[in-house]
Amino acid sequence: MLWGQQHLQEYMLCGKSSEIVEHSNSSYMIVFVLIVCFTIYAMIASGVIIASNQKSLERTKKLEETIFGAGDDACQTIGKIKLTLIQMQTFIRQFDSKTSHLLDLITHRLRKESLTIQSFIEKTRESCDRALQTLYLVNLVIVSVNLVLLVSGLGDFIWDTCSTMKSFNENPQKNNSLEAILPCPKSTYSDRTLAQIGFSVHSLITMINSKISEAFATNEDQHSILQLCDPFSTAPNYSYSPANCAKNSIPLGDLPSILPRFICYKENTSESCLKDGKFVPEAIYVITLAYSRSIQDLINIYPDLSSLMQCSYVKEAISEIVGHQCKPIGLSTKYLIEGGMVVYSVNCILLDVEFCSAANENHRLHVFKCNTNCLTNTRNQLTTSHCYAVGSKCSISTVVWTLVGFLLLYTLICRTYIQNKEKHNNMSILLRELEQVEEENIQMPPPRKRSPRATKRKPRRPNTLIGEFLDESSQIRHVFFPTIKMAVVNPMKNITGNDSLYYYPGRIWLDTDGNPIQAHGGCILYDEESKTYYWYGEYKDGPTYHAHRKGAARVDVIGVGCYSSKDLWTWKSEGIVLAADEKDETHDLHKLNVLERPKVIYNDKTKKYVMWMHIDDANYTKASIGVATSDSPTGPFNYLYSKRPHGFDSRDMTIFKDDDNIAYLIYSSLDNTELHIGPLDSEYLDVTQAMTRILIGRHREAPALFKHEGTYYMITSRCTGWAPNEALVHAAESIMGPWEVIGNPCIGGNKAFRLTTFFAQSTYVLPLLGLPGSFIFMADRWSPADLRDSRGGVYV
Repeated sequence: MLWGQQHLQEYMLCGKSSEIVEHSNSSYMIVFVLIVCFTIYAMIASGVIIASNQKSLERTKKLEETIFGAGDDACQTIGKIKLTLIQMQTFIRQFDSKTSHLLDLITHRLRKESLTIQSFIEKTRESCDRALQTLYLVNLVIVSVNLVLLVSGLGDFIWDTCSTMKSFNENPQKNNSLEAILPCPKSTYSDRTLAQIGFSVHSLITMINSKISEAFATNEDQHSILQLCDPFSTAPNYSYSPANCAKNSIPLGDLPSILPRFICYKENTSESCLKDGKFVPEAIYVITLAYSRSIQDLINIYPDLSSLMQCSYVKEAISEIVGHQCKPIGLSTKYLIEGGMVVYSVNCILLDVEFCSAANENHRLHVFKCNTNCLTNTRNQLTTSHCYAVGSKCSISTVVWTLVGFLLLYTLICRTYIQNKEKHNNMSILLRELEQVEEENIQMPPPRKRSPRATKRKPRRPNTLIGEFLDESSQIRHVFFPTIKMAVVNPMKNITGNDSLYYYPGRIWLDTDGNPIQAHGGCILYDEESKTYYWYGEYKDGPTYHAHRKGAARVDVIGVGCYSSKDLWTWKSEGIVLAADEKDETHDLHKLNVLERPKVIYNDKTKKYVMWMHIDDANYTKASIGVATSDSPTGPFNYLYSKRPHGFDSRDMTIFKDDDNIAYLIYSSLDNTELHIGPLDSEYLDVTQAMTRILIGRHREAPALFKHEGTYYMITSRCTGWAPNEALVHAAESIMGPWEVIGNPCIGGNKAFRLTTFFAQSTYVLPLLGLPGSFIFMADRWSPADLRDSRGGVYV
């Protein structure tokens, strides 16, 4: 500023006719060397401060990981407790339905708490990362422009946060700003709950030990009598103390391995059992087995449960931050801020002093010449800019070096961010393409002209978007079902910029032979042996008609089609793997009957590919499931039989194979008012007697199941015929229930697409290999006017 003021004063004094003053080269060189030295000094100081800034960022990231690590540990502990409770529920379900139901409720609540913690971590972690990046960039800006007020505010924020955590660490029950996001139960409530658990287990083990003592009362060697380990102390606290167990005592969970030698089986007489010392009835042993394992599981998870109830994870994390991280972060931020301010303030002062000195020296010589020559000198038409050539060049040099350094630092910061986002952006190309299509402004056509006589009648109700979708003569039908010329997905074309290389719901997907893929209501199976995906589905390639006036639209059964692919994009037709029977009218697969929603799973035990499907007659009164098997994924499949599972009618159905290789049948029943779930036998050829009724009275169909991080999810459709509707996703900790409604799983696009499931109906959810937590939702966009034109395999 002083240097600019000096320029301005001299310019006003001399105007444009001032005389040029010559100086020695050494004077300019000295000024230049000093400015270069101060520039280098500024760059070195910048490097020191930026390094401190980086260290401060690392410490703050460590604090972030401490907080969120506590949340992750809590979620893992909750998951461990949930699995144990589910196992306990399985053991005692057939003996104590009341306790089993109570365990269901507890598991359900734990799952909600786990989801709450996970949601908080995901949302807050993203915000925290943005805040850290902002703080980092702001510190760099501080280095350049010295934003004093903002800096002091950031310093206060660090100390205020630490003060709040310190208050929470001293008394978690005291009201403070952390109570809303880190709620801990009151110590009286948690202590009472834990004491109740300890009392229950202690009382039970004490009773069992007394019964054992009574049974062996005649034993002369009382020291050899087995006693169960009681890890809980006596009244009043009933605290968990594993060291209390006697030296020769056994864990409660080992009781089932000891009792078999005392079991009196049903085929043995009472006299022979007493003679052999077998006094435990078989029925009592089964009940003992269930309860002993359940209680031992409860004892095993008691430490984790105690940590959750007493908020140990949160307290330990806050204590770690307050004791070891708050002070270093606060001091680091303080020294970083104050050091940057001091260094740059000194640097600016020294530069200003040097510029002022050079300007004053030049001013004394130059003003004298101006005073004597300004009015008389008419030959000099040059300005005084030459006098300050060196000073101007030095100022430009300082600005240029500062800008270059700042741009280099900004580039280094952005490189990591760009690399992290690059993969995500590459994977989002198709999603952005989909959103552009969905956000297209769908214009409703104007109403058709009516005759003057018709205008006097009751006005027609305006047609809805779903009505336009179902109307084969609709003027916007091309929006829902683009023609083959307008919207073809042809993976075989490899043309740069070719729109056919992108997919979005509604487009016609061609196989490698150039024919539309016909695989409706089906599934995709990954075959480990051939490392190939196989897509099965209904092959609807005939004219659409109605079996009778009120019958549903249908096509003659052709069979189940199959397509193979290595990349889920290029599909080769493998032909019909289960063909219809055109001659035998009594056969389930006769072309006039119904074959829908075929699903194929592989049985590791029998090495068979097993297909389940919905089998019905033309009037939809048979309502059965059909089963077929094959030695090869490409068929041919041998049809075995049809039946009503568990004695109930079955329509829309699916098959789900769990991680333990147990497969389950899920189907709509009782006129689609509810869903039924039951396990299959070990060969996947029939259902077992176990079955659970879920979503009673909800009228849901088209189930599609998948599993993520131990939780089961199911997407269903409402029963609205061919009309699209809003899908719902349900969740459960156990596949046999209970199931709860989560909401609409559809996101993106406009409201019309979300409330109609992209004008499609669910059929299957495919987990993506190599991408844990990633799934493909498959659905069918039905065309009731021409079922052959239905767009199957709607990937979302």
